[in-house]
Amino acid sequence: MRRRAFIQGLAVTAFTSRAIAQDNSFPTPSIRTDQKTSWSVLDFQGSSFRAKLENAVREAVGTGINIQLPGGAPHDIDAPIEVTTNDVVRIAISGEGMASTAIRCDGVGISLNGGAGSQYSFKGISFLPQRENQGTALKLEWAKATIGKGFAIEDVGFGSNSPDDKNFFSRGLEIRNKGTGQIIGCWFNGLSTADPQGEGLVLAAANDVTMTNTYMYNLAYACRSDGAGSLEGFRLHGGTFVRVGHGVYFQAAPVGIPYIEVALSHINACYEAIHIEGYSQVNIVDNLLYARKDIKANTDQNDIFVQNCPALTIARNKFFSGMDKSTINKTAIKTVGSVRNGNIAENLASERTVFLDVTDNGVNGAEDIVISKNRSERDLKGRATVLAMYRFTNSPLHKRITWEGYDDDISTKGFITDAYQLAVSKWQIMPFIPDPKATALGIDFKVADQVGEFVTPPGVTECKINCRIHMKSAHQTACEARITLDSGNGFEEVAVGSTFGDDISVNAETDVLRVTIGSRIRIEVKVEAGAVIDIAPEVTRIIITPT
Repeated sequence: MRRRAFIQGLAVTAFTSRAIAQDNSFPTPSIRTDQKTSWSVLDFQGSSFRAKLENAVREAVGTGINIQLPGGAPHDIDAPIEVTTNDVVRIAISGEGMASTAIRCDGVGISLNGGAGSQYSFKGISFLPQRENQGTALKLEWAKATIGKGFAIEDVGFGSNSPDDKNFFSRGLEIRNKGTGQIIGCWFNGLSTADPQGEGLVLAAANDVTMTNTYMYNLAYACRSDGAGSLEGFRLHGGTFVRVGHGVYFQAAPVGIPYIEVALSHINACYEAIHIEGYSQVNIVDNLLYARKDIKANTDQNDIFVQNCPALTIARNKFFSGMDKSTINKTAIKTVGSVRNGNIAENLASERTVFLDVTDNGVNGAEDIVISKNRSERDLKGRATVLAMYRFTNSPLHKRITWEGYDDDISTKGFITDAYQLAVSKWQIMPFIPDPKATALGIDFKVADQVGEFVTPPGVTECKINCRIHMKSAHQTACEARITLDSGNGFEEVAVGSTFGDDISVNAETDVLRVTIGSRIRIEVKVEAGAVIDIAPEVTRIIITPT
């Protein structure tokens, strides 16, 4: 009897537990004594998928269980699933893969707002929109600043996969208030039948976010910051953005917070691939950036725009497109204001109006920047496909710009084109002119009103000068050549060379010279007996190299 009563007691306990769970919309527990940590959403009570998922989410909020969603036909959510609490929320929702498990959202999908220390995980799901430009598919928020890993989003889709679908989310994924975490292998899509619309990833007061191997299509903004506090710390590696209006668009608030890194990504943008304002420690490296034809004509566009960004590196990027430069002004890199302590190096550009446009804001300009070994792609006839490599505003606010090139590819070369007779015992200015066949770079030293007088362009703060002059005389003669520089206080001799003979070459070369905008350079020669200059460019030329 005692054994029978004990068994009956077990049965009553199991029944009571099941009844209590059903009344409270909790999953029916197992008879096993070990705790179950993973449940199918179908184990939960509810008359619809949305009701089941809402009950599952509320259960997971308190227990940290993993909710599994089945694949097959899409599951409908006709109203948002929202959780707001000051308590710690730990929730994991996983499907059978982006291609298998789909949630159709009538506007907003899932919105979670937990206390400091909350953690959210989503994997293997697609969020599908049922309306045009409405709602946020997934919003993750923290009531207070949190430390440690806050979220992980992997193999999750945001948007329709149908090319003619006019439905799209206003926002795919929003992270707000210190959500340290990672986004891996995800997919976003906006409106593909008209001008790109919708936003993919929006980050507000979020820090240390890493996004890798993620695809974004047809969005007005693929990734952007939002509001005060902005974003602190973002890495994009291996992204593929196609037909987006703006790729990465971040504005720091307050100015000066670190850091942004965009690397090893392909961005095909209608208006701007990368737009960054006010961040320190910005790295934009090893990306493939395409402009598009389907953008508004007669507009000025930039691939990369940076403003007031110290510690800036833009290196080894490739800028390509099939756009028409006659209707669209496309600049590969534009900097505005205080851009300093950085490198712009080894980039390759094609079909651009300007490669690098450096603009002061009236208060600050570019300072302590190394511009090194950037190139324009050439067509099959050897012609540069960038109209002007460099353009600087005519401002003294640009300081300490260091230039590096391949051999003398950024140098201005000057020649004498007409026969020239030297007078006796008189300093004469050599009538050098820039090589008319040279590709215009935008940092070229041009001749002023005075023949043979070269003027320093904006963007050049230091240079080196090398000249060689070959001449012939009927008599043995002494010859001197000097390089003179006027930076506002009159011409001063900065290098001199001399020689003696009747068939002679005289050379003069400077060390690195500090120059300012408008500094003037002359080559002067004096001989004791009459002589004629050999104008062959191999033996008589001047080379001025920005350094």
